[in-house]
Amino acid sequence: MAVTLCLPPSAGEARKIVSYALAERQTVIAVPARHLVDRVGNPDEDAVPAVWLDIATERARPVHVRFDVVDPGATGPARSRLLGRVRWQGGDADVYGTYLGPVSEEN
Repeated sequence: MAVTLCLPPSAGEARKIVSYALAERQTVIAVPARHLVDRVGNPDEDAVPAVWLDIATERARPVHVRFDVVDPGATGPARSRLLGRVRWQGGDADVYGTYLGPVSEEN
């Protein structure tokens, strides 16, 4: 897939795949700024959908991103990117990702 919501990792940078469950219609998480969306989907037929990120493990400051699960064909939030389709509560749904900004100590 190779989509980033902020910055892609640098060539040769240490990375690992991390999954995040999308248990709600909207999920906000802090992730390293340097990342790639590896995939979205359901680990198995009845599982909660998830997004897998290929994240930089060093020197990447954290940023907030939001994942929205919307009805198929519905328009995602402003500035969002369509990441893929998942099974959601017995039907299909589209997953959008949005960069929200750097994590600050005030948040």
